[in-house]
Amino acid sequence: MGGRRVRRPQPKKKRLGCLLQFVVAAIAAIVLGYLMGTFLFSKQVSQQMAKEPNIAQQQPEQSAPEKQYNNTPDSLPKNKNDVQAETESVCVPELHLFQVQVGAFRQQANAEQLVHKLSVQGLPVELVPASNLIQVRAGLFFGRPAAEILKTQVSADGLQAMVVEKVITGKELCYSTGEQEYYEFAQALAGSLTEILLEAEEGRIQTAVEEMANLKQAARNVSFSANQRETVQAVLHGIDSNLAEAIKAPAEQKAGLVSQGIAVFVDWLQRI
Repeated sequence: MGGRRVRRPQPKKKRLGCLLQFVVAAIAAIVLGYLMGTFLFSKQVSQQMAKEPNIAQQQPEQSAPEKQYNNTPDSLPKNKNDVQAETESVCVPELHLFQVQVGAFRQQANAEQLVHKLSVQGLPVELVPASNLIQVRAGLFFGRPAAEILKTQVSADGLQAMVVEKVITGKELCYSTGEQEYYEFAQALAGSLTEILLEAEEGRIQTAVEEMANLKQAARNVSFSANQRETVQAVLHGIDSNLAEAIKAPAEQKAGLVSQGIAVFVDWLQRI
């Protein structure tokens, strides 16, 4: 016993090396399996997406919804001609005329009495309210000289007369479809009648009557409604009859008759 040596067991190095190799191989297999699974899954998904149609490409583009209109005149779209017709118009220029103021009264009866006296003499007469008075104005002239002549005549009868201005405001006349010919003719007629009556006022009454005949003929060739034709014919007849009578009248009555024709013209001009 005393001389026997005890030998210690040596570690098993070969067994540990095998275990380490097994662990490494297992880890490598797990990693390789994960990579292969990911690759196969991605490939399968790609193939499936390739087989499915592109829904966005197959769907037709949706156009904007068509605007719906009610079957009422106000809701229907208007064409260019309709819009243009609504805005078309003609202009009648402003006129500056002259009258003779022959009196101003507080009592209506006194003013009307003077109106009757002047009307008998063949003059157009107008009552004009002014504050608390009623003015009586006689005659209607394009030029001040003709008004001054009438002033002299009425002053000789003992009336305190003075020349005053009367302004006929210009205006824009709007018309609808189908009335263009009438309103364009009315605009031209206003200008022509102004020139004709001014000629008559200056003493060229015969020339004015001849030009009135041409105007009446031109009016027959224009397309009017029945009411418009009646209005135009009444104006032309009223002016023409006063001018025709002025040709035959005594010198002292000519101005009054021409003035009556101007009054007919101004009345129509203010009503159109």
